[in-house]
Amino acid sequence: MFQDLTASDWVLLAGAIVGPILAVLATRVVDALRESRDRKSAVFYSLMSTRRAQLTPEHVQALNRIELEFANSARVITELKAYMNLMEERVPPLAKGESDEAVKRFHSDLDAALVTRRRRAFGNLVQVIGHKLGRRIDRYDIIEGGYYPGGWAEVEFLQLDNMRKLNDVLNWKGPFPIHLWRMSPPVPLEGRIRPGDQQAPEDSRPPGPNPGEPGSPFPPAPSP
Repeated sequence: MFQDLTASDWVLLAGAIVGPILAVLATRVVDALRESRDRKSAVFYSLMSTRRAQLTPEHVQALNRIELEFANSARVITELKAYMNLMEERVPPLAKGESDEAVKRFHSDLDAALVTRRRRAFGNLVQVIGHKLGRRIDRYDIIEGGYYPGGWAEVEFLQLDNMRKLNDVLNWKGPFPIHLWRMSPPVPLEGRIRPGDQQAPEDSRPPGPNPGEPGSPFPPAPSP
C-alpha cells in the first residue's frame, strides 16, 4: 500500500501526523509565555500599588519575586541590586547624649539624603520593569504618585515605636514605665452606727464638724 504513495502523498501524511503535534507544542509555548508575562505584570502591579506602603508583605513579596521572574533581564537585575544595596545602607547613629545642633542637623541631612536616593533607585527599578512589559511610565509618577492614608502611616509608626520600646524593656535597655496614683484615705462614716456597735466616746472621735453641721460633707444622722 505504501509503495503506491507518491511524494505528495507522503507530504500530506507527514503533515497529518506532525501538524497536530506542532499545534499542541505551539499552544504550550504560547501559554507558557502568557503565564510568564502575567506573573511579571503581577510583580509590576504589586510594586506600583504598594509604593507608598513598602513595609507591607505584598510589597516585600513582589521585590523578592523580581529575581525569579526577571532572571533573564540583566538591566532589571542591575537596578534591583542597586536598590537593595541602598536599602541595606545605614546612616551611623548619633553619639549618645550628643547636644551639638550642627552635628544633629548634619546627621538629619544624611538620613534625608539616603531616603531620597532610595526613592530614586526604587523609581528606576519600577520604570525599567514597566519598560520591559511595554509600559511607559515616568519615574516622577512612580516616586511621587500613589496614595497612602495618613491614619495608616500613624498606626504603622505607633506599632513600630511600641515594639521598639517593648524590646528595650525586655532586653533591659530601657526603664519599665510605672505610674503611681495618689489614693485618698478612706473617710470614716461619722454618725453612722450599725446595730450592735458601741458609739465611740466623744473624745475619741475625729476632729471636725459633726454630721449635718456646716463644713461637714455628711448629712445628719437619721432619726431613731
